[in-house]
Amino acid sequence: METSDASRDYTPGNNCVTRKNGVCIDYLINETTEPPYTLYDKATFMGVGAYKKTPIEVAAMAFIGKSVASHTLLIVDSFQEMTGTNAKDIEEGKAALKSQLRLLQDAFDVEIKVEETSSFIETPAYRAIYHDVERKLASSELENELRKSLPEGEYDLTFALSEVAVTMYMQLEHGIRIKVGQRRGKLYDGVIGAVSGIGFSYLFPFFAFGTGEEVKTPYNPDSGTKNGGRRIMLGDSPEKIAETIKKGPLNAQIALTRLGLAALSLKRSLPGIIPEDSMQPEDCLNLSLSLIEKYEIAKLKRRFMKPKFF
Repeated sequence: METSDASRDYTPGNNCVTRKNGVCIDYLINETTEPPYTLYDKATFMGVGAYKKTPIEVAAMAFIGKSVASHTLLIVDSFQEMTGTNAKDIEEGKAALKSQLRLLQDAFDVEIKVEETSSFIETPAYRAIYHDVERKLASSELENELRKSLPEGEYDLTFALSEVAVTMYMQLEHGIRIKVGQRRGKLYDGVIGAVSGIGFSYLFPFFAFGTGEEVKTPYNPDSGTKNGGRRIMLGDSPEKIAETIKKGPLNAQIALTRLGLAALSLKRSLPGIIPEDSMQPEDCLNLSLSLIEKYEIAKLKRRFMKPKFF
């Protein structure tokens, strides 16, 4: 789905949500089906997997909550179960993720609703939506489009249909107007949009340090780590963060700078190097930005960070 020309046709300055609540959406959203400056009055949600380690990019998913009317992070534990993750790992991952989200909310004064797909996926309301989606798509062009999202040799549409049905559930039961995601979500979003009419916004992409490979699933700590790719986790020590950042390449450093600037716009401060014994999420983000400034590469990267929506 391409950003429409209309989404960029508005008065310069009004797009910056900083006027309302402290963070400019321009640091976070790369592409949207609606003008960015209208997002502040929308209810949004984003799906997130739960793992024992929480990548720093999860902060971007949380920060959306500062720029919109309401924001729900939907823990997709049922989808993790569908793909074979064992129950113990899922439960431990949910506990770890929720702990980090609480810290992020407190540190940055961000309001986030947290829900789990397992809380509703067996309810009559959801099952009715799922079967309605299944019926509407059966033997249609939209079903063919959905099949194109399947891995080669895979024919079971259950997972893909669930992606559509869960979004429609969030829309109908929670008044969600915008689904936020990464570009990988476009595998299903065309069909979801055709069925529901919901809008979409996409975060700037993130990249692995060391290799520059795109991190297609930012909340998964293993995404982008093939061939020696490195990720920063919330709670990493200053030494480990510094070592990771220095590995570059530029695209990974640009993405981290953008996230750091979003954090900075909320905190309005840039501390020095943080002691290892105080590594809260805000320390991790501010430390990352501090180190980038220290390495004197921020000016170079900002040349590549021209605001998309001005």
